[in-house]
Formats: sequence, structure tokens, C-alpha cells
Amino acid sequence: MSKSELSCEGKKERLRVALVTENFLPKIDGVTRTLALLLDHLRSIGHQAIICGPDTGITEYAGFPVIGTFGIPLINYPGLKLNFARPRLIRALLEFQPDVIHFADPIWFGAQMLPLVQRYLPGVPCVSSYHTNIPTYLSLFGLPFLEPVAWALTRALHRRCQIVYCPSKSTKRMLEGKGFENVRIWSRGVDTDLFTPAARDDNLRATWGCTPKPASLAAEVADLISTGPNLPLDFSPPPPYACSDVQGLPELTLPPPATITSETQIESKAIVLYVGRLSWEKNLHLLIEAYRLLPAPVRAKSKLVFVGDGPARAELTRMCARFGLDAAFMGHHQGTRLAALFASASVFAFPSYTETFGQVVLEALASGLPVVGLRAPGTADLVEDGYTGLLLSVRDSMSTVFGEAEIPGLGVFRREMSGENLRRYAVGYAALLESLICDRALRTAMGQRARVKAAKMRWWDAMDVVVKGYEELSLSSSPALPVQRRTGWTFCSLLVSASIVVLTTMHVYWGTPQ
Repeated sequence: MSKSELSCEGKKERLRVALVTENFLPKIDGVTRTLALLLDHLRSIGHQAIICGPDTGITEYAGFPVIGTFGIPLINYPGLKLNFARPRLIRALLEFQPDVIHFADPIWFGAQMLPLVQRYLPGVPCVSSYHTNIPTYLSLFGLPFLEPVAWALTRALHRRCQIVYCPSKSTKRMLEGKGFENVRIWSRGVDTDLFTPAARDDNLRATWGCTPKPASLAAEVADLISTGPNLPLDFSPPPPYACSDVQGLPELTLPPPATITSETQIESKAIVLYVGRLSWEKNLHLLIEAYRLLPAPVRAKSKLVFVGDGPARAELTRMCARFGLDAAFMGHHQGTRLAALFASASVFAFPSYTETFGQVVLEALASGLPVVGLRAPGTADLVEDGYTGLLLSVRDSMSTVFGEAEIPGLGVFRREMSGENLRRYAVGYAALLESLICDRALRTAMGQRARVKAAKMRWWDAMDVVVKGYEELSLSSSPALPVQRRTGWTFCSLLVSASIVVLTTMHVYWGTPQ
């Protein structure tokens, strides 16, 4: 490294970063969106990058070359592929001469590339980022015997890197409890110019059966709204879906209806919004059961809105029809339309307990929505119970009783969110929903505080954490970690990875409710 490459602050003026990822744009999810923002950040501060990932037809992003590789589409989900390492990828890395190599969520493609990179570029430091709780999903999809194997594989892959990034404090605690080392927090941010209460669309709300906000209440959020994006006036929901009965679901005994003393206690309809993938690992059974447990007068003054798509959409639609729930399924949206959906709602319901962060929770807070969730990893890192939302605590009925500030492990959630326990927690979750649906002043106060808190989480600050890690490793005089060469390690890791990915795909994307 020449002296000309160093700034007066001891930073390398132009880093060369290689990003190895299991999936990439144009597929849109939390991982690809975060990686795209990271690349945008690298470009904005003058660094160089190269992306190695699936062949999606994209040859460059943000001015950086994208080197695609061959992959086999997954069953029933061709948007994801089993990608294979090829000699051209190693040649491209050798020509690029990176200062640091970043592996995003290594599990299949990463299991192939890590040993190759550390063989042919042994002096280049590596970092990894943990985005998805893949081992946890295996138990949720009926494959608990594979979870320990998945953790062993994931831990082995991340241990080959000098820094492991994860998005939240609770995820960091979980990973360290699983034996991960050198774990640091790479948080997330939110675009508060896009996700803002100003994006509220009364035309959209009218399609949900809502009346315009009374003038007397408009001042409640005036301090939250300055100028917002110009949203399209022709925003309209998709056509209704055909529904049929769902057989085999147990009937629940509803509590007696609540007494509403005045019609003005709930002006118009309160919109209870869920945004995310429509799949059963998101614990959507809890939301459906809780919503149907609401007293009839409260349900009559509210509406359940789902934004997103996934394998559980058809079953969810049928369940809502069978139970007579007023629900709308809006499909997948992004950009200004997604911002309008957030801002036009009243409460954000997020019952998932498998998140490493929960980007949609942060977007809801920025949109001025109180959040009703679980005191679970990811959500509990963002929502302050009683201040910016309401969180349902989960107790381990088998042994441990957790303190108010303590978050139980994912195994506790899996056990408690099933069978008879699910019904018990649905009653508690319904009570939290009811308290916000019926109290507009509380919703407004929490929404104001949520907006203020979200505004402190900026994408620039989040991305700069990673860049500083890159700089630290590139300037370090210490050599890269020794390559852990073990007989048959690469072959075994590939075999295990293949089993995990294929079996998980069969369960996840066939959409079988668990």
C-alpha cells in the first residue's frame, strides 16, 4: 500500500471491496435492498467494488461490475437459485485485487467461494454479514433435526471471517450464544423523506371504507408532516379474491363484547396493517386468531390490511373469508406506493419472532405508526414498549420466567406459539390491538414518538459502520486468519448446504401451514 493511498486521518482513500452474495437485484427483499444501499454508499464516498453473485441479467450496479454465475432455480420459486462457483469468478477477483471481501449470508454459494477465496487470495481479509435465521426456519418447517446441523455449518462459515456483522443487539446475543466470534452490529436506517405521515392517501383510505380525518383532529399530527411526495391519485387495490372454506381449524370461544360508550370513541375505521412476506414462519396465525378474538364492536370499526405476497396468501384469504374478517390483500408494493400504505394505516401489527432486524417495523415507525408486536429479537430492538408501541411478552411455560427487559430464545417462541399456547397468546395480542384501535389519542401520541425515534436511524450512519470495518482490516498489519483446511470440509459443507436448501425450499415455497 503506497502512502498516496492513505488520507491524513490514516484511512485508505480508495478501498477495493468484493461482495459475494447468494442473491441480488432485481430480486427485492431485505438483504438485496441493504446490499444495494451499501454499494450506493461505497460509490458516493469514492470506493471501488465488484459483485459476485447469481446471473440475473444485471451486468453492473452503481457503476460496479456484477459477475454472474450459473444457478439452478429452486422448486416452485425460480426467483432464487442454487448458484455455483466458477473459475471466472476467481479470475475476476484476482484481477480486481480487493482489499477486503464481504460474504453476505453465506450458506450455499458462500460455502463454495470461501475456501476458494482463502486459497487463491490468502492475504485478503474477509468479513461476513448475517441476515437470515435459516437454521430457525428449518424447525418451523418441520425439520428440527436439521437445525443443529445448519447452525454448525453457518458458524463454520462465519468463523472463517475476521468480522461478522449482524443487524441488532438481540441477534448479536443469539449468535454469540451459538459460538459465533468477532460479532459486531451493522444496524439499518430508513428514508424519512419517503416514509412519512405526509404520504397518507385519503383516496386509498376511502377504498378501505374509511372516512376523511375530521378537521378538529388534523392538528394532532401537524408537527409530523411537512411536505411529502406527490402520490398518484389513481391508487387502487387489486381485484377481490375468490375464497372458500378452510376445514380443520378449531373454533375459539370469543370473549364477551366490549362496551363502547360513545360512537366518537372510534371515528372512522382503524386500519391494522401488516407488511411483509405472507408465509407461516411470520407467525401470521397469531394475528388472525387475535383479530377474530376482538369484540364485535371493535372489529366493526377496524380493518385488517395485508401488504406483501407469499405462499400463505391464498390460505390467509380463505381463513379471513371463513371467519368473516374484514381484510384486504394489497399485494406487493414498494417506493411511494408502499409509503402511502404505511401512512394511511392506523396501527402496524407485526407478530413475527424470527427477524434479525425487521426493516418494515422501522418503516412503520417512520410513518408515524405505533407497532403491536412481540418482545422478540429484532422487534424489541426497535419498539419501546408503552412508548412507541405495545409488545406482548412471551413466557416459557416449561421452565424460565423472563424479566420485563429480557428476550427469550427462539426455541421458546417456537414452543409457545403453537397449539393451546397460541390461543392464550392470541388473547393477549388481541387486547393490545384493541387498546390502540379504541384510543385514537394514544395512537397519535405513540406515532409522534415513533417518528422522532426513527428519524435518528440514518442509512449513512449504518453503512459507514461497515466501511470503517473494511478500513480497519485493510490497514491492519496483522495477517489474515489462517485458512482452516480440513480433509473433506468443503465437500461436506456443500453436501449439507444442498440438503438444507433443497429441503427448506420444499417446505417453505410449497406454503404448507405448520
